[in-house]
Amino acid sequence: MYKGEYSGVKYGMDSSSKSKDCGYYVKYFFVFSSLIQFLIILGLVLFMLYGADNKMLGDRLTQLEEKASLMSSRVVVLDSEKQNLTTRLNQTQKEKKALDAQLVHARGLITNSSKMMANLNRDLSTWRQQAMQNMQCCQSSPCARIDAEKKVCIRDKDQLTIRQQTLEINFTTITGQLFRELRGVKDERDNLRMLEIKTRQEKQNIQTELEDFKEQCRTTYESSLKGITDITSKFNEQINKALPNTASFSLSCENQHQQMERIRTNCSLLKSDIESKYQSFVDSISRRLSDIQSQNSNLKVQTEQNKQRLELCNRNRTETIKDYEGRMRSLQDKHDTESLRIIKEIQDMRLDKDRLLGTIAGLESQVKNLTSSVKPLNPAYPRCGTHNDTMQQSDDFTPLKIGEMTDCTIGDTCEIRIQENSWFETSLNSNSLGSFPGVPMNLPRPF
Repeated sequence: MYKGEYSGVKYGMDSSSKSKDCGYYVKYFFVFSSLIQFLIILGLVLFMLYGADNKMLGDRLTQLEEKASLMSSRVVVLDSEKQNLTTRLNQTQKEKKALDAQLVHARGLITNSSKMMANLNRDLSTWRQQAMQNMQCCQSSPCARIDAEKKVCIRDKDQLTIRQQTLEINFTTITGQLFRELRGVKDERDNLRMLEIKTRQEKQNIQTELEDFKEQCRTTYESSLKGITDITSKFNEQINKALPNTASFSLSCENQHQQMERIRTNCSLLKSDIESKYQSFVDSISRRLSDIQSQNSNLKVQTEQNKQRLELCNRNRTETIKDYEGRMRSLQDKHDTESLRIIKEIQDMRLDKDRLLGTIAGLESQVKNLTSSVKPLNPAYPRCGTHNDTMQQSDDFTPLKIGEMTDCTIGDTCEIRIQENSWFETSLNSNSLGSFPGVPMNLPRPF
């Protein structure tokens, strides 16, 4: 067969030449260059997206660390203040114990002084009774001995009254001073206790706030990391959707260029959209979280304070109820004992009154018997306690009264002057009065 310079048209398998043209290599070059550009753009986008967020999180963490350091320093200061307050409280308790000992000593002195005053009052009353008896017995003829005793008694009485007044003044001043000091110590102790309770509550509140802030920082950091992973996965999905696998084999150079421009615009728009949305979302979420966290911490502290106040109110209410019941019970017991004592005293006074009335009636009958027995013997009836120690003669008989008979006591002697100036000495005792009811006293012979 003839073979010329120009071959004929080839069909079938012979039509494909073994040598590859320039377009084939250019196509692969553009594909790899576009892939490299895409990776560079992706790195820039990721750096622009998450570099600033990491910086914001770092600033937030530094702020929280500074706040935690401030809280810890404040806790240290409060601990030192608590130690100072405890030392002051111990000192005040020691001072209170010393004052209590002084108060006990003062109370002992007060009881001793009250006993001494009671003894002095009792002695004074006995001396007054003796003085009254001596004055009644010796109203007619005051002697020098009685006058001297009276002066001594008056002087002793004045001294005792002066001592009593000085003791009362010293007692009132010392008790007032001690009560004022005790009141001041109690007020200072109460103030220190209130300050200690307030500092303890502030410390607990600060510790709870610090723990809440630590927990919230940890949760926010973990949530921010989760958001980064979610966004990167979504961004990869969008990239995979934008660039299918079969596009590299079905596009020409012009289509490849258009496709690259479209991908670039889509990536830039996606970048700006993601930045704006994520930034706004992060800002809103951070603001809401900060507000919610602050409100939550404040509400927790308020609930704890309200619980403590409620427990304190319940405790105070139960204590006041118990105290009121105890006081009512003690007052009721005291009232019952006082009423029983008063009733017994009234009964004893009634018995004493009846007994005194009986003795008065017996004495009146004895006086009548004495007057009836003495009248025939001496017409001029004698009376004890006249100013001249003489008995006036009188034809009319005047009976003695009960008060006048007390001048002649048991064992004493009454001198009776008769008309002839002779003296009779009669001894009045219980035996003579009881043995002779008709003739109560024996008249001896004149001498």
